[in-house]
Amino acid sequence: MRITAGDIELEVRAGVPASAITEFASRHGASLPERPFCGPTRLGADHPAGLSPLVEHARLTQTPGPDARPRPGIHLAVVAGPDAGAVATLTEDLVIGRADAAGLRLTDVRASAEHARLTRGTVRDCGSRNGTRAFGARVRWRKKLGPGATLEVGDSVIVVGSPEAVAQAPAHAATWGLASAATAGLSAAGFALITGHWQFAVVALAVPAIGAIAVLVRRNRRVAPAPLLDVTGTLGLDPLPPGGVSVAGPRGLIRAVTLTTGRPARESRQWEPWMERLPAAARDVVWLETNEEPPSWAEVTIAARANTVVLSAQGEHTVAPLPLVSRPHAEASARRIAAAASGMGIPRSVTWAELPPPAADSLAVRLGLGEAGPVYLDLVADGPHVLVAGTTGSGKSEALRTIVTSVAHDYSPQQVTFALIDFKGGAGLGDCAALPHVASVLTDLEPHLARRCLLALGAELAQRKRAAASAGASSYTDWDAPPPRIVVVVDEFQEIASADRDFIPQLAQLAAQGRSLGVHLVLATQRPSGAVGADVRANISTTLALRTASEAESRDLIGTAAAAHIPVDSPGRAVLLRGTETLEVQVAIPTADPPPPIRLAEAAPVPGTPLGEAATRRHTGTATPLWLPPLPSLVTPALDASGFVLGIADLPTERRREAWRWDPAAGPLVITGPPRSGRSSVLRAVGARATREGLRPVWVPADARRAVRTLAIAAETAGCVLLLDDAQRTLSLASAADPEVTELLTECLRRAPAALVVPPAWAHHRLVSGAGAAMVLAGLAAADDALWDVPVSLRGLPATQGRARCSAAQGWAEVHVAYEAEWAPTDVIAPLPATAPSTVPASAIGVGGDDGAPLCLPRGQAAVVGPAGDEREAIALRVQAATGAVPLVMDTGMTLGMPGTQTPRVVVCVRPTARSLREVTRVNAHGLIEPTHVAFRAVVIVDGVPSAVQVLPS
Repeated sequence: MRITAGDIELEVRAGVPASAITEFASRHGASLPERPFCGPTRLGADHPAGLSPLVEHARLTQTPGPDARPRPGIHLAVVAGPDAGAVATLTEDLVIGRADAAGLRLTDVRASAEHARLTRGTVRDCGSRNGTRAFGARVRWRKKLGPGATLEVGDSVIVVGSPEAVAQAPAHAATWGLASAATAGLSAAGFALITGHWQFAVVALAVPAIGAIAVLVRRNRRVAPAPLLDVTGTLGLDPLPPGGVSVAGPRGLIRAVTLTTGRPARESRQWEPWMERLPAAARDVVWLETNEEPPSWAEVTIAARANTVVLSAQGEHTVAPLPLVSRPHAEASARRIAAAASGMGIPRSVTWAELPPPAADSLAVRLGLGEAGPVYLDLVADGPHVLVAGTTGSGKSEALRTIVTSVAHDYSPQQVTFALIDFKGGAGLGDCAALPHVASVLTDLEPHLARRCLLALGAELAQRKRAAASAGASSYTDWDAPPPRIVVVVDEFQEIASADRDFIPQLAQLAAQGRSLGVHLVLATQRPSGAVGADVRANISTTLALRTASEAESRDLIGTAAAAHIPVDSPGRAVLLRGTETLEVQVAIPTADPPPPIRLAEAAPVPGTPLGEAATRRHTGTATPLWLPPLPSLVTPALDASGFVLGIADLPTERRREAWRWDPAAGPLVITGPPRSGRSSVLRAVGARATREGLRPVWVPADARRAVRTLAIAAETAGCVLLLDDAQRTLSLASAADPEVTELLTECLRRAPAALVVPPAWAHHRLVSGAGAAMVLAGLAAADDALWDVPVSLRGLPATQGRARCSAAQGWAEVHVAYEAEWAPTDVIAPLPATAPSTVPASAIGVGGDDGAPLCLPRGQAAVVGPAGDEREAIALRVQAATGAVPLVMDTGMTLGMPGTQTPRVVVCVRPTARSLREVTRVNAHGLIEPTHVAFRAVVIVDGVPSAVQVLPS
């Protein structure tokens, strides 16, 4: 805690005796007696720091000084006059005056040496020259006082203050007014007129006449002056109206305003060193020079007028007695205000090493220091679940680290383990990850990873339930050899709550189920408003509220506005709500080494051993993981594995991973996903595995004719694996070349192993219905994932290259695909050029066939069939040159093979169509016809075998 010894600022640990403070300060140049004064109190040598009056911001002096205690009990506060700011605790017999022995000593020249005496709650004047007034009336004999009573002694105004909020001075309005008296008189006159008995009217008029006289006497009595500024920091007066403030008057007045508004800028006119202790001002305050006009932004003006101060704001004017605060009283009030803001007897900083160990039979956190001493948070007795909240800079993350490392230091991994979920990317709890107690860590905000944790926790609870049932234990305490307690710590849970609103309720539900199984939950957030639902709050019995951003947040957390009033420069100060009890506490810094008992405030604190490091050295062993780390971003293909191993599957409920295999015997592998998600790469991985398994991978090209031809060959070839990329586009193009292409693909899927890429909308397409496995690559919307029956816990994965959700006979799993970088597909059907090359030998008609090679024709007469035209004539000339005989040229091939005729060995179909091919051959002609005609593209049938050929015209 900060203590001033003479003029030296010290940091003193609670409990250090006053004699040690005096000795240390004397060695550094302070001049103090063996028993110094702290305000008006002379301290004993063994008086400990932290015990009033030697509390935060106290000052040790050679002679008695102003009382700066933050809570002086029932006291007298001078609010106006030359001694404004003075405070004296009310005793059984207290004298107010200028005498040195007076309990409240004034410098007011209009006060007598012994001006007034307060005894047992009453005041009497001691024969002063100028008299004493209470509640605005002169004290003739004794006057009873209470909290809020106002005394006038000379030019000084004194208020009786109390630890509670000051009550307003009682009003002294007469019970009768002049209107009441007049009404009564008129009633008496009317009575006399009606009855004729004037003697009764005289008696009736006497009563209102006396009341009227009493009213006039009371009206002539002076109203007691009310203070405008809380110059002592003890009265709890209403704040000034909102807006900038201008002050015109002496320095004593600007000191009074500063004590009310807070610390100004150092470069301001009114700056004095004592103002450093005040909390920062939330508004601008300017001290005007003589005859200076207030600035336009000043909505509140305060000006001295004789012995009064006038406050003007919003068109209204308030007059109050003038407070003239001296520098000593201002410094004492500043110390009092600073001490009250930091908590009486509670240091601004405390290390964990200063706190004694907890009881051995609990799961207690050495949390910090309160007014009554060390504060512990027992996760069993006070839990099982805790909420920690605080705005930026409040010390929330430090408090979380204290909670985790304190438990880790005092208990072994065999007694307690942690699951750390930090949605700040590890910034808050990263230092705790190395503890041997930490079972698992999650530092990613991705909702699917958070849901993965829920699956693992659910599996752990199910396992514990089975173990408890086997042991015959109904609760954790009944367990003879229980597993370690689990403390799940979630930092910044509002981030995941906004991304996945079901996460926190589901986590709270798991925690509620785990109360009897040794599971505890610690939730932390910067913005509690709206993030803590009723279902979550119902399971939280303890709240640690550090500084909040608003009074509404504070009330929502702890039922009062106390957390919103914690000073900005007091990180780690918190209000602990435990059941219905609230307790102010300074949360300990997680350091294993205690600080020196006393040090100069200007000296940098010596860093101690981090508590997490000390806990790691103290304990051996490691915690059993609750969940495995996320799947890696790169998986190397398992070259020595058998079968179609395509990646690594994550099984969070079983806390293990295994190779994910596609079984071709179960049916085709259907692959879907967004563009650029790696769909084609998966096909290449399947092709590489097929090659290693001794099978022939057949890649279906995008070209319409070649796609149909490839499907036709695959349907008739054993030992191949069909690979079809972008099935929707390929089938759409190929159907123009062959309307039966879908049936052809269906036949291929029935006969041969196949893997095909389909669009997300094809979840219920007939080509997908018979799939043996489905692979849904990451990056789709959750609604698209739902079409494919992806489990809720795996829906909505962000786009990650190689990441997929795969289903097979054993169910769904998250999989990272092992891509094959070196494998590339080869064409089964060679493409034909748009024009035949001139290098084709003279004996060849052109290039064609499945291999795209020159096609030589046997010698002899051939038939050229097709519509008449230049293209047919040119092709006929090329056939004649290749065969050495003039070909038969006809419009239709229907006459070929007729009785009495002989079909040539070579038939060339010019501008072929499905109908014209059926006229000349009965052989399956799939994949021979282009969807649109290509010049000099023909179908050549040699000995009954058809081929697509690009003819080189003569």
